[in-house]
Parts: sequence; C-alpha cells; structure tokens
Amino acid sequence: MKCLSYSNRFYYKELSEEDANCIKKDLILYNSMLHTAYKKLYLTCFHGVKDAVSLQKQLKTRYGTNDYFPLSAIHEARALLKSNIETNQRLKKACTKRIERINEKIRKENKSLQNWQKHKEQLIQKSREHETSEADYLYEVQIVNPNIKQLKHRIRSLTFKLNRETDKLNHLNLGVRAACFGSRKNLHNNPEAYRYERRKRMLITGRRQGKYSNNLFKYHLESGIMVYRGTEKEVHLPIQFYHHADKLERAVRLPHNT
Repeated sequence: MKCLSYSNRFYYKELSEEDANCIKKDLILYNSMLHTAYKKLYLTCFHGVKDAVSLQKQLKTRYGTNDYFPLSAIHEARALLKSNIETNQRLKKACTKRIERINEKIRKENKSLQNWQKHKEQLIQKSREHETSEADYLYEVQIVNPNIKQLKHRIRSLTFKLNRETDKLNHLNLGVRAACFGSRKNLHNNPEAYRYERRKRMLITGRRQGKYSNNLFKYHLESGIMVYRGTEKEVHLPIQFYHHADKLERAVRLPHNT
C-alpha cells in the first residue's frame, strides 16, 4: 500500500549561501525543463507537431543534465496534460447537464406562462362581452398579471443563464486550454508571485533499478540527513520524517537502496 510522509520544514537561511544558491538554481532549471516539456507534449497532442529526436534527448542536450531531471519533468508534464484533458471533459459534461436542466426549466416556465395567458385572454373576452365582474377584475389584476410578469422575468433570467452556459460549452469544445504555470491571475496582477509560483517546487520521480532510487537523493536514517546531489554540488539537508517512519525505514533499507 502506498503511503505519503512529510518531513520537517527547513529554510534557505538555515543553509549556507552556496547550498541555498545550488538548490535555487536547480529549481529554476527543473521548472524550465517542465515548462518546455509541457509545451512540446501539448503541441504534439493537439497540433500534431512531431520531432525526430525524443523529448528526453532534446531536454538533456539543451540543458546539459543527467537523465533524472528530464525524465521527472516529462513525467510531471504528461500527468499535468492528462489532468487538463480530463478536467476539460469533466467541465464539458457538467456544462451539458446544466444546459439540459435549464432547458427543462424554461420549458416548464413557458408552459405555465401559456396557461396564465389563456386565463388572461378569457378574462379579456368576458370584458369585451360586458360579462366581467369585480371578482374577475381583481383576479386579473392581483393574480394573473403578477404571475405573467414573474414568469416572463424567470424565463429571461433562465435564457441569460442558458446563453452563458452555451458560450462556456462552445469555448470548451475549442480544445484543451494550455496550462499557465504560475497562474494567469498572478500573471496579470502580481508578477512577483507569478515568478515565485513558476519555480517553487521540484518533483523527482524514483527509479527502482537505481542504486539510490533516483540517484539524486539519499536519506541516512542514523543521522537524519538527506543528501541531495545537485548539478553543482552535494547538499546535506537536516530532515526528519514523522509519519510512517517505519515504512520509510523499510523502503530505505531495500537491497537496491543500500
């Protein structure tokens, strides 16, 4: 069974300037590769753009790193693209259901409106024949007319909602929207937050056949030190895992990790 464990948090100020700069540089490098990989995969998936050289080799040659950064970036980019496609399908399905519900409400309101309009026509006909009474007049003014006015207002509101949902569905049918790393909202309103969000994290996937799972991280149980093999140097991080510590220890002591 898979489990997730979190470590204690540490800050750049707790590290030496050289170690902090090494991590920051690798974060920028990884996220640049992630953005490039996503763009390439998006163009291949929706525009049929294909390259003779594999994406892994392209990233490795362009950025001059080992296999782990490109492979991890491609893995995350594929997962993100798949998530975007599934989200688009889910939104289209939900939008279609809302349109069906609105159409059904409009149909019912129109039917009720027609019935009340028939009542009004009958009252008008009685008035023309001089057969109307005070009760008929009060019924028309206090009940029939307000109901007709209210139903027309409801139909207008529902029609507005229907047009809005139809526009959303048409927009979704145009295709999957490309991801904006860092948030489109931050892009227009907060450039500093946008730059931070674009490069704040790094997800390195493991490889079972590797000696240290992914050859970039090795955790020493006895000392509680996580060794990160960066592009410039090794960084020793004081990290403690509190949840699922027994499972983590078992995984670290597997033959391919020792």
